Amino acid sequence: MSVGESVGELGLIRGESDGAQPWYDETPAAAVYPVFHVFRGLARGAGAAHLPTSASREGRVASLTWRDGNTTPLWLANLTEADQAVEIAGLAAAAGATVRRLDETNFERHAMGPDAFA
Repeated sequence: MSVGESVGELGLIRGESDGAQPWYDETPAAAVYPVFHVFRGLARGAGAAHLPTSASREGRVASLTWRDGNTTPLWLANLTEADQAVEIAGLAAAAGATVRRLDETNFERHAMGPDAFA
């Protein structure tokens, strides 16, 4: 997928489309495409000091992290169609750590609006 516009079938936010959009066509309340949440989350790291990361599954998992006040967001992306096991090392264990997952098991919930993943 390539983002070619903010709204519409090549965008982040659902809009009118000339082509069929399975699931979205039957769900009028759906508001955003899953990639919206990725762009929104990564935009929060704009201008931040990124921390060096590497994935033990090079070529299968991509990683990105930065310091944001008292938090350290860590983004992992599975670049394959298969499940990937990863081990996270080098980050201090923190009480209250939050894990958010965006995949086919929770797609419908997250497509309902811009705050569904936040």
